Amino acid sequence: MIVQPEPSVTIPFINDVLKKFYTDSMSWSYPLQLLISGAQEAYMQQLRESDYDFALMDMAFSSDIYSYSHQKHGRMNLWDHYNLLNVGRPFKFDYVIWINEDAKTTKERIQTRNAAVKSKNLKPGKKDLEIDNMDYIDEHIKDFKEYEEVYF
Repeated sequence: MIVQPEPSVTIPFINDVLKKFYTDSMSWSYPLQLLISGAQEAYMQQLRESDYDFALMDMAFSSDIYSYSHQKHGRMNLWDHYNLLNVGRPFKFDYVIWINEDAKTTKERIQTRNAAVKSKNLKPGKKDLEIDNMDYIDEHIKDFKEYEEVYF
């Protein structure tokens, strides 16, 4: 068995870009999704080459949904959205566990995750970036529900 957590938690550079996204989503939505898509493709390649019987991954298809949502709400152009769809290669899942949560719960999880990452990586005397605005989460949750019908 292998467990692949969310790339922004395990890859510090992606977490740095995630923090920039939280302060300026218009400028950082495409770079963030490109990095996450690349990391997820690397995880998938590791699975393709392995003999694991079981793998647990965080949102292996989220770039499809997030790039759709970013493009729909003007944070990403159509070209960037289509570009992201070509980063990964198809991968067949035997099962998908879909956790359907509301925006409030998602925001609480993000705050908890960021507090844990901050306490682990923050050097004494250094001020970390705070999440200024998570209103986009409400849009994402609504878009996930629309996309869910198409994707599954």
